[in-house]
Amino acid sequence: ADSATPVTITGLPSNIASVEVGAQTICALTTTGDVWCWGTNGSGQLGQGTSGGISPAPVQVTSLGSGVKSLALGDESACAVTSAGTLLCWGDIDNSTSSNHPVSVAGMPGGEAAVTVGTYGATCALSTSGGVRCFGYNYDGTLGNGTDTNSNTPVQVKGISKGAKTISLAEYTGFALLKGG
Repeated sequence: ADSATPVTITGLPSNIASVEVGAQTICALTTTGDVWCWGTNGSGQLGQGTSGGISPAPVQVTSLGSGVKSLALGDESACAVTSAGTLLCWGDIDNSTSSNHPVSVAGMPGGEAAVTVGTYGATCALSTSGGVRCFGYNYDGTLGNGTDTNSNTPVQVKGISKGAKTISLAEYTGFALLKGG
């Protein structure tokens, strides 16, 4: 429902650590690593094993394994990094892959620390050593590999094999904050 003033979201556990907002889907990450989502589910971005419809009430994302430490949403996708360092995504994952439940991203080496998802289907993961790998839509070189060719397989961002602290994606742009500023 629309509201011109803030409303309390009922049905969430009391231990919410952070909230991520997609185009029409919202997910909350708890302090224990559980993920709860609500809103549009057109591409399966609620992670329930179904696609289509809308859930006005939060539902817990299934099949996330050992708990989540990083969460990001795009237009019609969501990705999470587990405490074991595995990247899992669901919804409209890249240019040719969709899943209505969390699946591992093939080609990620493991040891991921954080994830960010851009507006138009690019996703980047930050490794524990500070390397950055990206996949998906590559308009204007968003993936940072020196091309503008889309890639369903993660590619190494040129010049950032280690040393990044944080990453972020916008509509057609990627950013990394390196150690030392």
